[in-house]
Amino acid sequence: MMLLTEESMSWHTSFHIGGAADYYAKVSDVDDLAQAMFFAVTRGIPVFVLGNGSNILVSDKGIRGMVIENRLQNVCISPDGQVRAESGVPLAGLARFASRHGLAGLEWAAGIPGTLGGAIVANAGAFGSCIGDVLIWAGVLSEECTELVLCKEDLGFGYRTSIFKDSEAKN
Repeated sequence: MMLLTEESMSWHTSFHIGGAADYYAKVSDVDDLAQAMFFAVTRGIPVFVLGNGSNILVSDKGIRGMVIENRLQNVCISPDGQVRAESGVPLAGLARFASRHGLAGLEWAAGIPGTLGGAIVANAGAFGSCIGDVLIWAGVLSEECTELVLCKEDLGFGYRTSIFKDSEAKN
């Protein structure tokens, strides 16, 4: 895990604006993510998880707390024929991956910027479909740094929302 202090958010957003984050961690695997979360949680530091920085505006005042840049980007097809993807995978790339492997259901996502994780948080969608229509389960890391598996019904999907939006509002 790479941990920086006073990192300018303008370098990490598609609009290239925003002040500094108190702490900035770039993670590329689950162990790094757990380490970054543990660092923040044990110090009482609020956490904001950033995907590829698309469609986000950051104040010139920056972000108080820790930004964790999510670069978990593994994608595969499981033996049972399901696509398994980590949350940092670009959504449009995931749609292309599924298409190349003859799998339907993500065609609507081919032009959507952002990552799978962000799509799940916002229940992203287009053309009458959304991520909640095709997601079966999601593995998440709790604030206590334990891995949980939540089925689709546990994710509270609604129009452009999920249970993760509720937790964002509390931070």
